[in-house]
Amino acid sequence: MTNGSRRMALLVGTVAVAAASIAATATSAIAAPPPPPVKPFVVGGEDTTTEENPFAVALLSAGGQFCGGTLAAKNKVVTAAHCTVDIKDKPEQVQVAIGRTKMSSEEGKVFKVKAIWVHEQYDAGKTTADVSVLTLESDTDAKPMELAGKSDEGYQPGAEAVALGWGLTSENGEQSDNLKKVSLPVVSDDGCKTAYPDGYVAEAHVCAGVEEGGKDTCQGDSGGPLVGSGGKLIGVVSWGEGCAQAGKYGVYSRVSTYLDDIKKQLDGGTDTP
Repeated sequence: MTNGSRRMALLVGTVAVAAASIAATATSAIAAPPPPPVKPFVVGGEDTTTEENPFAVALLSAGGQFCGGTLAAKNKVVTAAHCTVDIKDKPEQVQVAIGRTKMSSEEGKVFKVKAIWVHEQYDAGKTTADVSVLTLESDTDAKPMELAGKSDEGYQPGAEAVALGWGLTSENGEQSDNLKKVSLPVVSDDGCKTAYPDGYVAEAHVCAGVEEGGKDTCQGDSGGPLVGSGGKLIGVVSWGEGCAQAGKYGVYSRVSTYLDDIKKQLDGGTDTP
């Protein structure tokens, strides 16, 4: 893969060893040089709330947000494997904030995690099967999001999707304190393959963005939701070259490909990977 940049937050200050390890995975799992820097600009989104998007959750370590996720059942969160692979046997090192629009606030509730499942076929080099499910220690009252199947209308090229997260608002810029959303059209497999000839795998990925750039997810948004036009989860924030660069779309794990495996976890699954 060429210049594959994972989209996890670059945590500042004192953080847990687990968070530091995850951040390292996000930037060094691929043996390739980092993407070139881009001029700072807001990554074309707008503020939103967890009241409007109760399924949007934040993964925390030592009090700091490092990835996003999607509530998919009362006690289950879907996120990216690259967010959790280094702590899959240490669920106590991550917590999940639900109903917290502003990270600097104490809104909502923070849940402990009792188990982490990472897809058995996760490949860090190819970024395939980049999905993970967290099992919370207790149920939440928040409304979960339904997962998309292969025939879901949200996968049609040109369909408008919405990505959400608390990530950076510019390449190497500041992290947002408030939950943000950005509308992005789904890009055809051919368009994605042109953008990433060595990295895009149609079965594993779906990408979204605009050719001219300026709208995208970024570091800190990893694991967060890409909601399709039909109102279901079609993707999990995975990777991309830089943030909002022209001709370089955001790449998301294609939920429909891993739907059966994820559902096994939502229905009970196993408490260990």
